Amino acid sequence: MEQLVTGSSARDRKAEIDRCLQMIAPNVSDESKFVGMLLLPRLLPHDDHAMIKHVFQGMNFKFIERLLRTNHQIDQEVPDHVLKEIAINVLACFAHFDDLAPTTNMVDRLPALSTTLSASDDTDNTKEALNIFIQVATTKEGLVRMLDPDVLKNILEVYSGTKDDDLRLLCSQVLSLVFTRTSEMYDQHQSKPSSIASLTSAAVYALETTMLPILTSILHHGQDKLRITTLTLLYHILASVPYDLMVKVKQQWTDTKRDKALDNLYKGLRQILASKVGDKMRDEALTVASCSLRAFGPDWLFSWLKKTSTIKATDNPDYVNARFPVLLIALVSVESRVLLDQVHDQWIANHGGDGTDRVIVVNQQQQERHHAMVPVYFNILEDTIEYLASQYDEEKDVGMDPDALLKIRKSLTEVMDVVMELTRFMQDTADDQQELDDNLLTQACMRIVSLWLAEEGFEL
Repeated sequence: MEQLVTGSSARDRKAEIDRCLQMIAPNVSDESKFVGMLLLPRLLPHDDHAMIKHVFQGMNFKFIERLLRTNHQIDQEVPDHVLKEIAINVLACFAHFDDLAPTTNMVDRLPALSTTLSASDDTDNTKEALNIFIQVATTKEGLVRMLDPDVLKNILEVYSGTKDDDLRLLCSQVLSLVFTRTSEMYDQHQSKPSSIASLTSAAVYALETTMLPILTSILHHGQDKLRITTLTLLYHILASVPYDLMVKVKQQWTDTKRDKALDNLYKGLRQILASKVGDKMRDEALTVASCSLRAFGPDWLFSWLKKTSTIKATDNPDYVNARFPVLLIALVSVESRVLLDQVHDQWIANHGGDGTDRVIVVNQQQQERHHAMVPVYFNILEDTIEYLASQYDEEKDVGMDPDALLKIRKSLTEVMDVVMELTRFMQDTADDQQELDDNLLTQACMRIVSLWLAEEGFEL
């Protein structure tokens, strides 16, 4: 008897849902569509895939688009945000199912959905819309829609304008996922890049015109809490975007836009690294610096050294800016030496100990940090060595203050002494040559030692 009642109830609900779908059909009046849309969400069984799919197939998506994009009033009784909330809730029901979320009808709604976002939303509409972005933007077509500058700007307005930390974090997650998924798809299609040409173009254009200019500006001018989350967002984007795409960004950037963005990046990083920060923030800042050096070359960072001879007054606003490279190299030198000491201990532990009773604990988290950060440090150090060597001219004053250069030389010498000592130790204690060849850290040490010895002759 209970099964008969349940079956009858399901049939009744389906009949009511079908009546609502008829009320929102394209050929009926707006009043009917509004009433149908008001009733439909109350009837939808969110966990019934078959029924949700049935509603999806009968949905008037053009009317959903209208609800998202325009202001509507029904006898002045139904507020605009309620109608938008209904449209968003219906889309959210579809987005929960993997076979419905990436379809054309859902992907095509993303730009309109972004117009509903608000930094001061008293409802859950904005958070729900952001979650829909995460669920729908999984295909090439979805990512291209998300990379539209207008969509990104709508998200960034909420990100920078909200006072809700959870909402800002959700915006950051959406933006980070868009570029991470884009990068993964780019890597997966390397054998046939033409198949994702539209995605590649959209990503480059988005980085060039929207993401990098806006995020670097926030990094420089934003409040402390916003600057911290922006650093993390830049870290995730720059660490995930393939080098080839960043080269395209550099090629397409106009000089004015590039110089402004990189100047903001420089001053934002200086403000962060000149402050007392924890390992996480410092690692993120140095990774952003390393990725930017690799993508855009060394001038944006090290050319400030050419102003150190003329900017002597400590009350000059650019005094600290001009000497930031000195601080940066000193910081990288110290951090590198600390990390390489840990690498030295772990190498000993992995090779039977040092013959004493000293207990060396191999920390998995430390090992992961070594693998992540040593390439970052070495990249900054290598770029420093190469830049200073390229600028050396016996017959010409390049504008670099001798005291500043001596401080950089001291920092480089201190860290390179440690690198060379570690390299010799690993060579002497390795099981065989194959172990050295297979160890990426050993190879990185050998490479930077070779560069240092080749360029050590430049005068500072």
